[in-house]
Amino acid sequence: MKRPADAIAELLARHDAIAMATLVSARGSSSAKVGSRMWVGPDGKAIGAVTIGGCVDARAIELSGEVLADGKPRRVEMALGDEDARAIGMTCAGTIELLVERVERETDAARAMLDQLTTTRTLIIVGAGEIGAALSRIAKTLDLRVIVVDGREHLASEDRFPDADEVRVGIPSELVEAIGFSRATAIVLVSHEYKYDLPILKAALVSNAGYVGMLGGRKRRDAMKELLRGDGVPDDALSRLRTPIGLDINAETPAEIAVSIAAELIKDWIRG
Repeated sequence: MKRPADAIAELLARHDAIAMATLVSARGSSSAKVGSRMWVGPDGKAIGAVTIGGCVDARAIELSGEVLADGKPRRVEMALGDEDARAIGMTCAGTIELLVERVERETDAARAMLDQLTTTRTLIIVGAGEIGAALSRIAKTLDLRVIVVDGREHLASEDRFPDADEVRVGIPSELVEAIGFSRATAIVLVSHEYKYDLPILKAALVSNAGYVGMLGGRKRRDAMKELLRGDGVPDDALSRLRTPIGLDINAETPAEIAVSIAAELIKDWIRG
């Protein structure tokens, strides 16, 4: 299966221009995610979606055809659930606003769009236990670059992490520091080791890392935050720490916990 960025690049390569539809606002009880995008070619081929249920996607494709025909962008507000919305099959409650623009091939706008789409997101998993192994497998299906870090050679091996792009063994804080932080970096600590977690958190929380999460309950969270606060980490930085990590889905097994972490990464980092 092609990565979405590759599919969009191929679509643009086949046509002089494509349309990009963006969900710019959603009010009411709509389940739509602001910022969601769809790319549409002159032949009507679409990549992506602007709503979870797809109830607005047909209208987005229709507007894309108009924009490609005359080159003029469209910004349209749609009240979902009223008589007009039902007439085209939209039954979701709420109001959404779509922006549809023409993207010309071989322009700065097209290059900037593709650069943004192809930015590699990196997930650093600190801890090579069962949760880390399960999360590594899931993360690769999300097109993430996965780096596993641990100080235990018997756990941090390529045999146990065949899906990971890299497995690094050594002092975790030094290894993570060497990788570096950016908005395209997520750090997930599942080692449950204070000696590993504290120095990493001290550096990560004051960086521009896109996501910082740590395994553990509220008692451990409070203890870690107190230690970090005493080490000079400001409260606004501490507020960035996601712990207990993952969405609350009553996860119990390592695989279930990994799913909950991946879901939170999608919600708050990949699509956030």
